[in-house]
Amino acid sequence: PYAHGGDDVPASVVETIEANRERGLHTVVYLDIKVGTGPSGPDPDHEEYMTADVAAGLLADNWGDELAVVVARAGSPDAVVAADRLSALADREFGDPLHLLVIPGDLHHVEADALVGLAGAPEPLVEE
Repeated sequence: PYAHGGDDVPASVVETIEANRERGLHTVVYLDIKVGTGPSGPDPDHEEYMTADVAAGLLADNWGDELAVVVARAGSPDAVVAADRLSALADREFGDPLHLLVIPGDLHHVEADALVGLAGAPEPLVEE
């Protein structure tokens, strides 16, 4: 809903994820932030943040069963890191922004173990 005024994922995001997947690379998806534009036009006090569940829902249309990682409020005392299928992450709440989403490429066994142990990834999902 934030994609440059559109209702879907920008083509550049899809192309980048696909290109990185072909190369086995991880993709960090920074989520949109709108500041200064409210529903009725310019508003310097208006802030709107895309959340990870919304982003996961948009990406789930193309890659619903793919592994993804949400990082919410990185570096804060209440940071959240969660890993699961995009479709499952779309159904979860991650609290206050800021959020980002990582679409992993090929995982080293240490990365896979960390996602299971630290981010709650389903073990069969990281073994695929």
